[in-house]
Amino acid sequence: MSQSDTEISFPTIYKKYRWKEIKNCPGRYITHKSSHHISSLAPKQVLGEDALELEEHTVSLSTKDLIFVIKFPDGGGLLSYFKPDQGRYVHTLNTPEGLVRKLKACLLYTSDAA
Repeated sequence: MSQSDTEISFPTIYKKYRWKEIKNCPGRYITHKSSHHISSLAPKQVLGEDALELEEHTVSLSTKDLIFVIKFPDGGGLLSYFKPDQGRYVHTLNTPEGLVRKLKACLLYTSDAA
């Protein structure tokens, strides 16, 4: 496999699991019921070995969930919400545009993140 075949990107992760688009959120996807097993996996485990070199940011807002943000080299990314009361993650896969829009909505976006 070439480096481009293994690089973490929106298309490679989209193909790895089944996702469904979040209603009224273009460019944002949540795991489909058939891929529900990944809710027990930490964000970097979802992405696989190639994710070890990617930076992971953890954010705690006024909500009870911790938010893990991993930006891909192609500009897309994975936002994962850890539900401590349920002991599971809700993973969302985002296109570059979907990621920027969500980070802005959460007030986590800076021009450095572009």
